[in-house]
Order: sequence, then structure tokens, then C-alpha cells
Amino acid sequence: MGGWADANLARSYPLGATHDGSGTNFALFSAAADAVDLCLLDDEGNEERFRLTEVERLRVACLPARGPAGAALRVPRPRPV
Repeated sequence: MGGWADANLARSYPLGATHDGSGTNFALFSAAADAVDLCLLDDEGNEERFRLTEVERLRVACLPARGPAGAALRVPRPRPV
């Protein structure tokens, strides 16, 4: 997993991927996820993954200086509810 997703800059609202001109905030609600990974693909198809930080059933991350293109969220395994 990579290391440049910044949980300190992440916001819990709005949900989804939000680009504010200086970076992209990712926020996802999940009561059942053990983890949520943000997967980034470059033009050559290389993938880099970042684990989103859990804050009160929300998973959040902020990527400074990046738009939402080429990003996907992945839930590796749900936990029983």
C-alpha cells in the first residue's frame, strides 16, 4: 500500500469522491466493511492502493493535488452485521 493519502485532511462530508480544486476527498459509509481500499490506476494500468481511515463507520481519505479520475473503492471483505 502506498503512503500519500492523507487522513488528516480528509472530511466525512459529502459522501463519495469530491474534488475541490486542490485535491480529492473520498468518504464512504459502511456498517459492514472490515476495510476499504482506494485503488488508483495510472495511464499504464499500474495500481496503487491506500487503506481508508475509519471514523465512526465512515471511511475517509484525501489525496492532495489529484482529481478523481482513475480511482475506485474496493471492499476486500465485509464483516458480519
